[in-house]
Amino acid sequence: MRAWTASAETRLLCWRRVREFAVPPSMIETATTRREVGDWAGACAAARVDVDFDVRAVARDIASLLRDDLRYLAPDLLRWHMPRVAPDGLLRPGLTVALARYPGGLQLVARTPPGWAEAGQRISLALQRKSDPRFRLDLHRHLWDARRAEELRSRPGMSDKADEHRWVVEAQFCCVQTVVAIAW
Repeated sequence: MRAWTASAETRLLCWRRVREFAVPPSMIETATTRREVGDWAGACAAARVDVDFDVRAVARDIASLLRDDLRYLAPDLLRWHMPRVAPDGLLRPGLTVALARYPGGLQLVARTPPGWAEAGQRISLALQRKSDPRFRLDLHRHLWDARRAEELRSRPGMSDKADEHRWVVEAQFCCVQTVVAIAW
């Protein structure tokens, strides 16, 4: 099967679809409201992100770091920036994406179910021992951490120009890896 490559127009259409259906304004509003009152679990539920661990079961020194990250986790922003496949912009199946790394080799990850699982477009948060995931958002905290989200405005190519141009730039940055090949 030939690899499928996308033009800038296709990437923009993909990103618009994601914006419209995968992360609707009502999800963003509800998740933000819950996060701002300190209900990180409620914010995750609003953004259809499952939590597959118990913070109380984590070692005390790591639990404080984990709680701090969870307090500022913007699950709607995470959903927005998760790798996707074209042409529909669905979450890429079977992914493990590193969000944060902690002492002792533990890391917070976001996972998508395998394609055969028919689990819909859910994301789950989990803790796992250090591995080498293909996608590392721990290096790009502004894509999921509310404390750093303001950095999105200062990204190269992002300015106060027309909204259309900003979405083209965002689509080129975020969708380029996800729409490259559907040969697998």
